[in-house]
Amino acid sequence: VVGAYFCIGYTFTFGSEIISNLSLSACPGVKSGLPPFSYAISSWEPQRLVWQLALIAHIPPRVIIVLTCPQIWLPGAGRVWLYSGCIIEVFSLVLLTVFHVDSILGFHAHAAFFATWAIGAFISMGITLHLSRLTGMKDRNSMFHSFFVIKCCLFVLFALAVLGVTIFYPISQRLCLTWAFSIFCVCEYSIVGLNVGFYAFCLHEISTAFAGFRISCVPHGEEEKTQVEN
Repeated sequence: VVGAYFCIGYTFTFGSEIISNLSLSACPGVKSGLPPFSYAISSWEPQRLVWQLALIAHIPPRVIIVLTCPQIWLPGAGRVWLYSGCIIEVFSLVLLTVFHVDSILGFHAHAAFFATWAIGAFISMGITLHLSRLTGMKDRNSMFHSFFVIKCCLFVLFALAVLGVTIFYPISQRLCLTWAFSIFCVCEYSIVGLNVGFYAFCLHEISTAFAGFRISCVPHGEEEKTQVEN
């Protein structure tokens, strides 16, 4: 999220000329007013380099989180859905960066991977809230109850921001409306922070329940022996 907002902030601070000359893709004569996030992370330097470095630093620990966080829930359909949503979210984030708006596949591939990322994020966030509700932990601890309410608010705002991106981008392009494109850009900026904010609360909850995670070497047969004894 720091890398994402650095790209936007750098564009506003040092890219005023770029912003002033930026127009809607379907309406060459209509100025956009705001720089879209997709261009800030893919078309302009050094923003593109900063975003790629941030993604390189982000993906390995994100993969570890994807593998470890669902383990706190009991096996079942909910955990499978959570795994699926997290995996879709991670890989789509990488693909929408690789296949950016100026790539060989162009805008449509970038938009498709953005859609799959949003779907994956929606599934993983929604399933996380559902599993948190089923455990009843929010009813036994005031802090978890407060976090549950905050996560619900972030989830609703995230859904509204995704809906805003879906609605206002085609409206702005078809009707050549600058204000609709500005709303699209604001929703696009908000999505990143809302998604990361949601997971920040999830990780803080996990840190209060677990002392930490560690990788251990288990000899062959030892794991089966331990399960039998338990």
